[in-house]
Amino acid sequence: MADTAELDDVLHTTGAIVAGVKPDQYGLPTPCPDYDVGTLLNHIVGWVGLFADGASQQPPQNDPATYQVGPHPAAEFDASAKRLVAAFHDGAAERDIDLGNGPSPGSMILGVILMEYIGHGWDLAMATDQPVPYSERSIAAAKAAAQSNLKPEYRGPDKSFGDIVEVPDDANGVLQDMHWASGLIGYFSTYLLGTVMSVQIWEKIQEDVPDLEDRIERGDFTALREWLGDNVHELGRKFTPQETLRRATGSGIDAKPYLAYLKRKYGAPVAA
Repeated sequence: MADTAELDDVLHTTGAIVAGVKPDQYGLPTPCPDYDVGTLLNHIVGWVGLFADGASQQPPQNDPATYQVGPHPAAEFDASAKRLVAAFHDGAAERDIDLGNGPSPGSMILGVILMEYIGHGWDLAMATDQPVPYSERSIAAAKAAAQSNLKPEYRGPDKSFGDIVEVPDDANGVLQDMHWASGLIGYFSTYLLGTVMSVQIWEKIQEDVPDLEDRIERGDFTALREWLGDNVHELGRKFTPQETLRRATGSGIDAKPYLAYLKRKYGAPVAA
């Protein structure tokens, strides 16, 4: 089981990454298709607050799904991270923690926190051109937590997960994914759907802001951020993804723009 030393290390490192984000980077994409930098910050800071509330046996103060960071996200993160570490020093790993969907073992939640913040900390660092100085010990603890959460009784021909497949090297392990530990096996298809829709959104933005690429080359993301705010972000989860896309672009999901993009980029036959 991971101990509080790894938790302290992971949260300290993630806090440094959060502190390194500049406001003009909020509109940048991240390796996680679900988030740009701004929404990933909301997710990271919102969830550390919920984890701290649950570990401290306090009622939730905020909903991470709707959380919005203020002008000083690093200070918000650090305040919640200190409460979270203190709660685990006080024995949170040995008791159940309720994050609003029923109690779970504290030791399991500790592992989830390590996986969450190493994974999304890396996403945030990559998007904002920062180093990712997580320690090998903490990375190993997160991996061990993922493996321990997926217990043998969940595996087998008639179970939710198959038997372990040994991976001989990294080249053959590229489909490993942290979401699998939560049973979200279909997650890759959601990434692809997001990629398909992103091309539709991109083409509509270029239609509405003809000089968008020139602005981005100058480091000016204002028009991009404002367009996304007005046409996508402010809708939140009010509508279905299809309806949100239709309101933003005038069309439901359509693979043709994405296929055209692939043909332009790779110059090779792409199935229509």
